Amino acid sequence: MVKGTADYPWSSHRHNALGEEGILITEHKLYQNLAKSSALRVENYQNYRDQAG
Repeated sequence: MVKGTADYPWSSHRHNALGEEGILITEHKLYQNLAKSSALRVENYQNYRDQAG
């Protein structure tokens, strides 16, 4: 078990919420629709995640 999603090496969380590049990551269309730029997508994803849980 891991303490958080960022600690799990096979999660897309580090890319989606922290903006880290990953060669195995293919962004989902819903994620891409969060914003036009990568930086804004990360920010919007963080805001969504904060509100959701």
